[in-house]
Amino acid sequence: PLARPCTCLDGTYKYEGRQCCLCSAGQRLVEHCTENLQKAKCELCQAGTYTTNLEEEEGCTPATNRKCRCQQGHYCISGREICILCHPC
Repeated sequence: PLARPCTCLDGTYKYEGRQCCLCSAGQRLVEHCTENLQKAKCELCQAGTYTTNLEEEEGCTPATNRKCRCQQGHYCISGREICILCHPC
């Protein structure tokens, strides 16, 4: 069965002119959506990991969250101040 467009509970990101739904916490992107406002294909993250192609830039402190950046050879495509999705250059 085909996935129907839905409301994106975890927000959206732009990809090739479409708004794709972000993966939920604890999941990573496997494949971008093919229709506007459709959930991307996601899978559960492995224990001890977080979003693919991101690395820690600054560790968390009692007053601030951890800051991440794209690994070398990747760039941010999420279009937000805080990067959550990286692609290879």
